[in-house]
Amino acid sequence: MKNLRLKTARASMDLLQQSLAEKVGVSCQTIAAIEKGGYN
Repeated sequence: MKNLRLKTARASMDLLQQSLAEKVGVSCQTIAAIEKGGYN
């Protein structure tokens, strides 16, 4: 469920995964993993 909330929020703010990753201080791979549901 977190993955869908994150993806929806990111899309509503018109942010790329890379842009969001830079803003929150994680890697782009971390954002992608969360959105795919592979990160707890």
